Amino acid sequence: MTLEATFQNLCSGIAEWSQYVQDLRVTIVEDKPLGGDRALIDQLGDATYDVRGHLEEALEFADEARRAVEMNSINSDLARRRLASCNERINNAMKNYLDLISYERVGELVEMGGEFGREGQAWVGSVKSALDQCRQMMHKVNQLILQSWLELTDRMAISPVAVHATNIGQQINAAEVGELSRGHIP
Repeated sequence: MTLEATFQNLCSGIAEWSQYVQDLRVTIVEDKPLGGDRALIDQLGDATYDVRGHLEEALEFADEARRAVEMNSINSDLARRRLASCNERINNAMKNYLDLISYERVGELVEMGGEFGREGQAWVGSVKSALDQCRQMMHKVNQLILQSWLELTDRMAISPVAVHATNIGQQINAAEVGELSRGHIP
C-alpha cells in the first residue's frame, strides 16, 4: 500500500471513530430515560465531547500529514511531525475513552438504568453497544496509526543521500522520492 493510501485510511478511520463517539453521545444524552441521573449523564456526555475533540484535532493533523506526502511533493519531516501530533491526540482520545468505560462508570450506568425498569435497561443496553462499537474503532485506529508509522519510516529509509565535494567543503543533498521516480539523482 502506498504511503498516501495509508494516511488516507488513517484519516477515514479517525473520522469513523469520531462519528461513533458522536452517536454514543446522542445515545447517552438524547435517548436517556426520563428523570435519569443528570450528573452522571452530564459526566458521560462531557467525556464523549472530550474524546471527540481529541479525535477532531487528530484528524486535522492526519490530513496535514497526508497532504505532506502527496505524489511528487513528499515532505517527510513535515509528515513525521504531523503524524506525531496526530498520534498524541489519538493517545489522549484513548485515555479519555478508557476513563469513560471504566468499571466504576459502567457500574454507575447499570445501576441508574436499573432504577428505570425496562426503559432504563434498554437504554443501558444501547449505551453498552455503542461503547463496544467505539472500543472496536479505537483498536482499528490504533492499528492504522502503527501502519502509518511503518509506511512513513519505510519511505524515509529509502531516501538516498548524495555527498558532493567542492572546493569549499562538502555539500550533502537528500534526494526526494519524487526525484528518484523521475530518474534524477542529485
